[in-house]
Amino acid sequence: MKIVDPLKTFQKSPGMKKLIKFFKIAVLIAVVMWVRDTNANTLSPGPACLPGGPVTTIAAVSVCTGTTEVDIPVTVTSFASIGSISLKITFEPTQLGTPVLLSSHPDLWSSFLVNVATPGTILVSGFGTGISLADGSILFTLRFTNGTGLRSGSLSFFENIQGSSCEYTLDDAPNYTPYCDRPTGNFYINGGLTVNTPSFVPVPHTVAELQATGTDIKWYAAETGGTELSPSTILENGHHYYATQTVNGSESISRFEVTASVDPTPCAPTATSPQSGVTVADLAATGQNIRWYTASSGGTALAPSTALENGTYWASQTIDCTESATRVAVTVSN
Repeated sequence: MKIVDPLKTFQKSPGMKKLIKFFKIAVLIAVVMWVRDTNANTLSPGPACLPGGPVTTIAAVSVCTGTTEVDIPVTVTSFASIGSISLKITFEPTQLGTPVLLSSHPDLWSSFLVNVATPGTILVSGFGTGISLADGSILFTLRFTNGTGLRSGSLSFFENIQGSSCEYTLDDAPNYTPYCDRPTGNFYINGGLTVNTPSFVPVPHTVAELQATGTDIKWYAAETGGTELSPSTILENGHHYYATQTVNGSESISRFEVTASVDPTPCAPTATSPQSGVTVADLAATGQNIRWYTASSGGTALAPSTALENGTYWASQTIDCTESATRVAVTVSN
């Protein structure tokens, strides 16, 4: 009697042979896909990052204590035939908060994006046909606002994708030569914001600047008695000074009193009047960091875009973070 193994008989059947062949193919595909996925997780796709790409520069800006709004531009050099960009900038958001994109270069791709959703982090991205920008071009400008005014100190911005992370690619599809910054190659430059406290040192005013009408004037620090003050004696704000005159060798017994008013701030700027124009930006005054107002004291500085009306405007100047207490008046007559 011949004993037949039903399992072997089933394995040799045409249906089972097809099933085994399909199973082997499925296993082979699974192995290939596993190897491909494993390699994708361990190997960097595409060619390695190369030096020689654009240099990104975050501006170093200096402002005064109390500044409520500051613009930080980001510029580039060696930006030639670039097809994509990927930057990550970090900063301390405690004082500056969340910025807004004030402007970007008009030649950038329509896909260009500045993402500020994460506090303290700015993600910049974009891609498209290769473009070239002149050295020093402003890639984009961010505006930071602090309603209560910035305090003194320094804040740093770091363009912090370094080493093997590619930041730009050259438009040479389909390969796309990648560029990345390397600290030793100076392909990134960090910037910052310095908030300065007022440091203006006024020119000292002296007794020689006091004025009185008479003959052989002498100045004293008291109404009676005391020693004549030297012309080089520095005046103190709010102090009283007393003058005598001497006629035919006889000094007056009574003294003329004056109160010194010493302005520790810069002098007012100079300007011609009248002037004309469409906006405040059309007004002119000679000095540093000119600000225009609608009053001789107090008030808020006018934006350059403010439309002018016939009347009087006043200008101050600011030196070393100290604004002049006095303002020069200018009449606008259109």
